[in-house]
Amino acid sequence: MKLEPRCVAWMVGLAAAATWSNVLADTFEPRAIAPEVGVEALTKGLSRQHLDRDLFASPYASVLFGSVDVYDVFPYAESRYFLAVTDPEWNRLVISDTKQRVLRSFDGKNSGIGALNSPHGIAVDEHQNVYVCDTDNNRIVVLELKTEFDAVDISAVSVIEGLSRPYDVSHSDAGTPFDPADDHLYVAETGKNQVVRLTREGEAFAETGRLGGLGSGRGRFAGPMAVAVGRRDGKNTGEVYVADVHNRRIVRLDDSAGELAWSDEMQHDAALVTSLDTDHWGQVYVTSPSAQSVAKFTPELIPIADLTEGMNRPRSFHVPFVNVSDHRDGSRTRMGKAHGLLVEEWDAANGIELWSLGLEIETLEAEVDRDVRAQFRLTDPAWVTVRLVEARSGEVIAVRENGFLAAGFREVRFGVDDLLRPIEPGAHLLVVEAKAGYDESEVRTAQTAFDLPAAPAELQMNRPFFLGSSPNPFRPQTQVRFYLPGADAEAATLSVFDLAGRRIFQSVTTVSGAGVHSLLWNGRDARGREVSSGVYYYRVEVGDQEWAEKMVRVQ
Repeated sequence: MKLEPRCVAWMVGLAAAATWSNVLADTFEPRAIAPEVGVEALTKGLSRQHLDRDLFASPYASVLFGSVDVYDVFPYAESRYFLAVTDPEWNRLVISDTKQRVLRSFDGKNSGIGALNSPHGIAVDEHQNVYVCDTDNNRIVVLELKTEFDAVDISAVSVIEGLSRPYDVSHSDAGTPFDPADDHLYVAETGKNQVVRLTREGEAFAETGRLGGLGSGRGRFAGPMAVAVGRRDGKNTGEVYVADVHNRRIVRLDDSAGELAWSDEMQHDAALVTSLDTDHWGQVYVTSPSAQSVAKFTPELIPIADLTEGMNRPRSFHVPFVNVSDHRDGSRTRMGKAHGLLVEEWDAANGIELWSLGLEIETLEAEVDRDVRAQFRLTDPAWVTVRLVEARSGEVIAVRENGFLAAGFREVRFGVDDLLRPIEPGAHLLVVEAKAGYDESEVRTAQTAFDLPAAPAELQMNRPFFLGSSPNPFRPQTQVRFYLPGADAEAATLSVFDLAGRRIFQSVTTVSGAGVHSLLWNGRDARGREVSSGVYYYRVEVGDQEWAEKMVRVQ
C-alpha cells in the first residue's frame, strides 16, 4: 500500500537529518526532525493532527540506511535514504523514501510469502536487503529495496524458516563490507532461548551455528530478545552481543574462531531490554523500556553514558550506516553516522525521535606524585591532546599528543620528552582537547586547576633551558631566568647592550643547584644611572651555554 500524506516530509526528515550533519554536542542531545516547521518528533498526536490517521499502532524497531555518491563535478554529491519501522500490532513495515517523499507499507499479503505476523526486530545490509523478524510466523523475511529513476520497489526475496519466535536479528559483513559471500545473520530465538548463526550460501542463508538453551549459567539464556554485532572502524568483528532478559545480563559472544563461544557477561538491573545496537566504533547501546533508558557501553561492556530523560518507554535505538561511493578515486566505504533513531511508546507526545551522538570529557582530575597525570573519561573515541599550562602566565609547559583513544576511562601521563619548558612550583592547569572520530565533529575542551608544590622527580628537565626576561616590557626592573639541570656551582654572566651594540651593563653571579635561576637588572647602566626608555639586547652566559634576547624599558 502506498501512503501519500500531506506532511510525509516529517518522517522523511528523520532520514535526511540523521545522515547529513555530524556536528556533535553532548553524548546524547535531542534534535528536531523538521526544525523549519517546528516539529521535534514524529508522534501519534502529530500524525492524527496532520495526516488524519495514526500511521502506527505500536512501532517497535527501525533501521535507517542509504547511500552517498561523491563526484568531482556537479552535482558533487548525491544521496538517497530510506527509513523502515516495524509495527507488530498492525503486522507491517512502514518505509519512507527521501526522494519520492512518500511512505509505503509492506504487510506481505500480496507478496507471495503470506502476511506478516507480529514483526519485531529488523536489520539491513549494505546491499539494501532488509531482514525482518516475523516473530509469530517463526521466520525471518528477507526483503529487497530496488530503486530506479527515483522510484522504489519493495519485494520479498526469500524467507528463512525453522526458527522459534525470532525477536531480533543482526547482520554482519564478517569484516569484509560489500562482499556478501561470507555474511552472517545472528538471530535472538526466544522460543528456544538460543542464539542462531545463519551464513550466506549463494542467495540464501543456512544455519551454521547455535548456542543456548534455557538456563542461567554460562552458555544458557532465558529470554534472549535483542542481538547486535560488534564493529571496529565500521567493519563487523566476531563479537556478538545478546540481551538475556530474564537473567538480566548482556552477554558478549565470540564468533571469530568459527563457532559461537561465551566470552563475557554484564549484569544489570533492568527488567526488560528490547534493543541492542553498535556504532561505527563498536560501542554498544542498550535500550530498556522498564528502566526508561538508553545506556551506552564500550565494546568491553564498560559503562560510558546514559540517556534517561526526554523519552517515554523507549523500545529501540538504532545507529544508522550509509554507503559512501567516491567516484573520484573509485573507493567504497561503509560509515556509521553520529546519530541515533529512538523508537518509543506511540502516544500523543512520543513516537520516533532523532538524537545526536556527541563527545564529552568527564571527571577530569590531575594526579601528581613523581609525575603529572590527567585522568578523565571519554564518551566517544577521539583524538586527544593534553596540555600542562602555568596558570599565572598561561604559558604551555608540556604537550602530550595521544593519538586516537577509545572511549572510557583514560589516563595520560606526561614524560620529560613532552616538556616545552621546565616545570616550576605553583598553580597549574590541565587542559584536555578531544575531537571525535566522526566527520565534522567539534573539538571539545575540559580543564582543571591544581597546585604543584614542587617539580615532580620524573619531570625534571635534563637540559638547560632559557626562560627569558620577565616582566618585559619592564619598569623599573626585570629578571632574566633560566633553568639548569645540574647541581654544580657555575658563574652566570648577564650583559646588556644598547641598540648601537655598546655594552652598558654586566654582572657576574654564582649559581648552584638544579632548578630555575634568575639574574636581576634594575634598569641602570654600569655607573648606576637609569637608562632611557627603549629596546635593549642582553646575553646570558653560563658554562658553555649562551642565550641572547631583547627587552623593552618603559618609563
